[in-house]
Amino acid sequence: MQKKRRAAYFLVILGVVTVVVVAAYRFLFPFGPRPCCLPVMMQALRDYAEDHNGYFPTGGRNPREALLKLYPVYLQDWRFLAGLSGDIKLLKQQMLAGLEISEDASSWVYWPGFRRDDPPELAIIWERAGGVKGISSRAPRGSHAVGFVDGRTAQVSGKEWFEFLRRQECLRRRILESRDQEQRESNIVSKGCVGFR
Repeated sequence: MQKKRRAAYFLVILGVVTVVVVAAYRFLFPFGPRPCCLPVMMQALRDYAEDHNGYFPTGGRNPREALLKLYPVYLQDWRFLAGLSGDIKLLKQQMLAGLEISEDASSWVYWPGFRRDDPPELAIIWERAGGVKGISSRAPRGSHAVGFVDGRTAQVSGKEWFEFLRRQECLRRRILESRDQEQRESNIVSKGCVGFR
C-alpha cells in the first residue's frame, strides 16, 4: 500500500511539474520556437544585396512578397519568412497556391527599395507584433525587434516606438529624395548638359 501511495504522489508531482514547465515555455515563447529568426533574416537580406549590386529584394504584390526572393538560395528554410508571430501553416498554403502573402501569414514589416550602402541607422525590417524578441522569446510589452541596413538587430522599447517610426519615415524620405536628385543629375550628365551655365 505504501508503494502505491508513493507512486501516486510521484505521478501527481511529475504531472504538476510538467504542466508548470509547459506553461513557462508557452509564456517565454508565445509563438513557439523560432530561434534566431531576425538575425537569420538579416543575414539573408545582406547576402541577397551582396549578389544584387547592393540592393535588397523588391517586387511582388506587397513588400512581404519581395522577401520570397530570399528562398531557397539565401534562406534554406521558408518558415523564417513567416516572421516571429506569423502563421507558418498559412504562409505555406499561400506560397504553394501562389496567393498574395498576407499580414497573417508573415508578420514582417519590410521596406523594399533600399541598399546596403544606405545609412546604417535605417531599419528595413521589423516584427509587427510587439513584445517579442528577434529570437522569438518574450520581450518587454510594446517593444519591437528591428533589423537595420548594416545587419544589426535591436529591440526598440514601446516608449520609444512611435518616435522611432517617425524618425525612420523621415530617413526613408530623405534617402529616396537624394536618390531622385542623383538620378536627375545623372540624366543631365548623360544628355551632355553639364558645363553650360
